[in-house]
Amino acid sequence: MLLWHILQRRSALCGVLRKFDSPTGGLQSGCCMTLASGGDEGARKGRSRDGRTREAFIDQSDVPQFISSYWGKAQPATHETPAWHPLSYHCLDVAAAGNAFLDVRPEYLDALASSARMERSLARRWLIFALSLHDIGKYADCFQIKFQHLTPSRLPHTPSRDPGHGSVGRALWACNCDLELPDDEGGFKHVFRCPPARSKYIDGFKAWMDAVFGHHGRPVSSASALKTLISIQAARDSRQFVDACIDLFQPHVPQNAPIPEPANFTRSSWLVAGLAMIADWIGSCQNLGWFPYEPPDWPLQEYWPRAQERARSAVRLAGIARPPIALGFSLRDALANPPPDVKVAPTPLQSWVGTDFKPAGQTLMVIEDLTGAGKTEAALIAAHRLMACGAAEGLY
Repeated sequence: MLLWHILQRRSALCGVLRKFDSPTGGLQSGCCMTLASGGDEGARKGRSRDGRTREAFIDQSDVPQFISSYWGKAQPATHETPAWHPLSYHCLDVAAAGNAFLDVRPEYLDALASSARMERSLARRWLIFALSLHDIGKYADCFQIKFQHLTPSRLPHTPSRDPGHGSVGRALWACNCDLELPDDEGGFKHVFRCPPARSKYIDGFKAWMDAVFGHHGRPVSSASALKTLISIQAARDSRQFVDACIDLFQPHVPQNAPIPEPANFTRSSWLVAGLAMIADWIGSCQNLGWFPYEPPDWPLQEYWPRAQERARSAVRLAGIARPPIALGFSLRDALANPPPDVKVAPTPLQSWVGTDFKPAGQTLMVIEDLTGAGKTEAALIAAHRLMACGAAEGLY
């Protein structure tokens, strides 16, 4: 880890350290980093990704109510798209975005799996499953009534409060989406098919789900009085969606999986929270054409490949793939390339960093010197040396 205080020229210099390919409209990552209904007619017309009309022959009986009757997004970017995007599709968009992110940043998955003391492929499968459930709280009537053109509330009285879909989602997870089930019997324990000796996985996974339900940036507590927020039918539909995701992602614990400690899940949950936030940001973007609204035409197993294709493109356009480290970075580079006729003479501090600082791994470095000693430039050169040896991947 590199620790320093940079007062000037940081924004102008960060781009020199790394070579970027950030297309217009994507996330500008020049200074980022981690150191430390449908009727029942046979054919529907729509638009393919390239704008051409497509014919899709749909058997509407294949599209369950948990897809066709619940919205997740309802602010269309254009009049050419549907007025709303199915909740279940949005959940898969976000799961696909997280999956695509892990493809281009494998070191993130390595760090997360290592922190949780989990086998890498199992950790990835659980992460994608957790992300697919990040918005199950939106099945609640208190959320759905915000767009009443689709599904009016089924509750006897219109909900007077909305504690937030993260809080509702956490409560639904705790009771298996069953409003009559006590919380201590919930948590979808059957999902994992744990051998008795590995039941700690169930307790540990709760920390990951808490991180996912807090994907808007802060931890959430379970909503109280759940029966005043979500109808029995909506809760059943949310349960059908969860079951469909179980079938799709198979988050089961292998018989030979190592026995975990719940504390490992807690320690790794901050990485899960970061993944959930960036995946939700990417998976919610329709304005750039990343995840356009779709009619509820496809069962989940057919929509998932579409979401994955879009996610790969979106992650590439967002500019968050790990770029190559610059081959060299000199004092002249740190000074933002002064004119060729200007002589550049290093200070003693800069000379030491440029010649004698040879890190072999992560390093805590505190630079103290007089004003004008060139601390900023020395820190930038040190940062590049850390990146070049693989101890860091960027500058924040």
